[in-house]
Amino acid sequence: MEAVAVAGQSVLLVSALEALAAVLAAQGRPQGAAMLLGTAHTARELAAPHMRPVQSPDEELPRSLAQVLGTAAYATAYSEGERLSPAQALQAALPSQRDSS
Repeated sequence: MEAVAVAGQSVLLVSALEALAAVLAAQGRPQGAAMLLGTAHTARELAAPHMRPVQSPDEELPRSLAQVLGTAAYATAYSEGERLSPAQALQAALPSQRDSS
């Protein structure tokens, strides 16, 4: 049962990061979105093969972000996200409550 729970957490983590990246992109925050996609990619790759999400990542979102940011800026944000833990990526991509008041 523990393996099933861990697998579910891997799927949930990757799905949540990718969904949040789409939300940030829709809000006009492409750099944060690209960063979260990089983090999601790393989480997907680090999960054991049998614990990875079955659904492939969205291919349109990275293309649209690269178009908005430019290829180099997208690649920089994405690779930064690949090096961050999910918690670090969320902190970097999302404004803190203090910043928004």
